[in-house]
Amino acid sequence: MPVSSLPLRPLPLRYGLAGCALVLVIAGTLWWGRRNDGRLHLIVPELPGDGILIRNGGMTALVDGGADGADLAHWLGIELGLAERHIDLLIQTRADETTLPGQLAAVRRYTIGQALLIQPVTPHPLWTELVRMLGEQRVPIRLARVGDQVRLGSNGQGAVPIFEVLSAGATDATYELRLGAQRVLLLQSLGKAPMPPAAWQGPALGLIYPWRRAVDDPRFAGLAPTFIVFGEQPSGNAQLTLAERQPGSATLLHEALSGQINLDIGPDGVRIQTARRQGN
Repeated sequence: MPVSSLPLRPLPLRYGLAGCALVLVIAGTLWWGRRNDGRLHLIVPELPGDGILIRNGGMTALVDGGADGADLAHWLGIELGLAERHIDLLIQTRADETTLPGQLAAVRRYTIGQALLIQPVTPHPLWTELVRMLGEQRVPIRLARVGDQVRLGSNGQGAVPIFEVLSAGATDATYELRLGAQRVLLLQSLGKAPMPPAAWQGPALGLIYPWRRAVDDPRFAGLAPTFIVFGEQPSGNAQLTLAERQPGSATLLHEALSGQINLDIGPDGVRIQTARRQGN
């Protein structure tokens, strides 16, 4: 029995042009997200819990993740673009209900290049699930140890962002993020322990610092930070105001007050932009 076929008709020119335009928009979006502008971008979302997205050219790192996995996944989709499905580095400063839900959501949606974790002393089901899912992806996992270093690509001008572990305890870890001569201290999960000695070795462009801790050590004057972003480490007794936490002339930022915080770091220092979510 002969098989009949419908005649093929060429699509109208306007459809072809629209398709080409769509391809160009998608390609442009991918290029913009992966562009190499020679600057290190730290983005602190206006979301519950602690999380930071760090971008350097086409490389990305997610530090912690926040308390709401769905919210974090939606936000990452906006920041990275719908076509992006890879995060190069996953880092933990602590493992609890204010960081793990976001990291789990990220691992469910993205492939991960490598992970630098801390292992809680008391078993945590969310942490166990995170490690299991990373294992399914065959992601190389390292437990943070003092002195460990991880590089995050290159910014095209010779300087390579480097994470170095300053302290690693039973419940938290602190890091130094360096780009050339600039350094940012990731201290948001520092509990009651003293500041790691390496933190005081020279000035720091900025600090990510726990809201519940006072900035009252006189050695902060030597750090001379340009900015301090206060994290949301769990605490019910934060009594100090922003003004009382002022070390020198640092710009003080907190997502609950500032909205999303964008820090663009280069050889000339830092450019700071903030924006509130619609409806807030």
